[in-house]
Amino acid sequence: MNKLIAFVGGIAVGVIYSDEIKQAYKLVKQKKADALAKEIENEVERKLKATHLDEDLF
Repeated sequence: MNKLIAFVGGIAVGVIYSDEIKQAYKLVKQKKADALAKEIENEVERKLKATHLDEDLF
């Protein structure tokens, strides 16, 4: 019986807070994407500086 109540309660909470959960998930996903983009940008800059081509390209 307790498992059934917990299950129904979990569904109710999911329905009530589904929009907030979706927004939080999107925010976390966006932050991860931004962090990855920054990491890639830093790696590209590091490699350009290592090859001394940054002045010629920009």
